[in-house]
Amino acid sequence: MLISLMTLHGLSCKLLILSLLSQCLWSVTAKEDEQSSPSDREPAACTPGESLLQLKKGHISSSAEDSRKRNRQFCEQPSDSIIPPDLSLFQAGKSGLHDVVGPDGVLMISLERDDHRFEFSKEHISAAGIHPSKLLATDGTCASESVLGMGCASQNAMNSDEWCASLQKTGTGCSSRAEQAIADSHRRALMAASEREHDWTLIMEDDALLVRPHRWDAAFRKAWAKVPPKTEIIRLSWCLPGNSSEILQPTYIDASDFKLIKWNGYSTGYRAGGCTSAYMVHRTAIPEMLGVFPCCCAVDCCFENDLYNRVRSGSRETRGMTIMLSMDTWGSADYIAEREQSSWGVQYGIMMQASSDLASTRTGLADSM
Repeated sequence: MLISLMTLHGLSCKLLILSLLSQCLWSVTAKEDEQSSPSDREPAACTPGESLLQLKKGHISSSAEDSRKRNRQFCEQPSDSIIPPDLSLFQAGKSGLHDVVGPDGVLMISLERDDHRFEFSKEHISAAGIHPSKLLATDGTCASESVLGMGCASQNAMNSDEWCASLQKTGTGCSSRAEQAIADSHRRALMAASEREHDWTLIMEDDALLVRPHRWDAAFRKAWAKVPPKTEIIRLSWCLPGNSSEILQPTYIDASDFKLIKWNGYSTGYRAGGCTSAYMVHRTAIPEMLGVFPCCCAVDCCFENDLYNRVRSGSRETRGMTIMLSMDTWGSADYIAEREQSSWGVQYGIMMQASSDLASTRTGLADSM
């Protein structure tokens, strides 16, 4: 009987000791959790089929917000977030384009997290001695709604259709965060251009390639010499819906390999067309271009319908006919169609979209040949 009591007593002591140790470890862990910041914790992963609503709301909302805050510095770039080119690559007189815009005057919009697109386009345009700066794009995957809204209103925002209509803007808002981010990136590129010393700046997207690259520089020099002094915008790439047989673009100035176009459209009238792969802006045009933001449709739709196609009171010409020329090359539509498949209309210009080589940042898809 005595042995049994001693055994029970020893077992009780062991259980007591284990209990105290457990409480001690739990206390230490709890204190460490209290001391650690929410940003140091990883959000709980969802198993397939598990709804976020099935998890604790407090934990999910704080984790998602913390993750966004950690990424915010990469998603919401200020207008001066520009990586300049290697200036040792430049030689005076080796590039007709850089003679106009300066060594840092080619702003290529490209996401910080994606070097492939920038390097792809950069290597191709270097054939004409062009060396772009990388303007870090607004990232639609994680930028805040307020930042995206500076580029384009969201269709999902309350009363966006009424807001757009009240300002006589085209559309009811952008259909995706990607469209909003692209619009905001062009807005920021224009702001950056306005702060430069040079009057002219080339703004381009990171899928732009040269048409006939080895003849490009000499042809550009000849064409630039014939640009009228009052010109404020020169498109180097654009697109129009429909078939090429329906599109009218009479030559305004013949500059040998290149030509300048003032009027684009159809038998029904002027239409500037879309696509914003590459365009040159003079500083005098920038305030008016910035005035279209926030857009209520994709940025090319916004430029076309809220600026280029509009007629000012007292004028018989569209704004595009007044301030803009488009620089083209003979047979550009056929040249581009043989190399790139466009999912929207016919492409023209002395630069073109690499739509078959690179996926669209708007849709995530590449056009197959």
